[in-house]
Amino acid sequence: MLPTAGPRPARTPLPLPQRGGTAVDPTAPTRTAPPDVPRSAPRGFVLRLGLANLGLYSALLTPVVVTMALRVAEVAPQHKESTLGLVLGVGAVLAMIANPLFGRLSDRTRSRFGRRRPWLVGTAAVAALLGALLVTRIKGTR
Repeated sequence: MLPTAGPRPARTPLPLPQRGGTAVDPTAPTRTAPPDVPRSAPRGFVLRLGLANLGLYSALLTPVVVTMALRVAEVAPQHKESTLGLVLGVGAVLAMIANPLFGRLSDRTRSRFGRRRPWLVGTAAVAALLGALLVTRIKGTR
């Protein structure tokens, strides 16, 4: 049986440290710790946030998944389901590894341009290069 929550014990005042050292004078003025008041989100915020995320990810991922399925059907028509599952599964595993890794690298980056800007510029350059490569490969196959 779990113990029931009884009344909270009274808060004891926290003594202020004296200037110039760590010793605390018991006769010095004290301040009390702030009460543990949980802050709650405004009513309906979580629902609106969830719906916004659902809309965002639906708008972003639907074209990717549909075009990926069409592309896989062109490449491997006899095994399109298993190939699509393999491609999406490998992508998910790589994202599971790369997201925390690059997030940590980004957090530890110190440059005169800031922490995030070098990563944003670098990934934009790589994405532009890969996009150009993809367009030339698609034009070359037709």
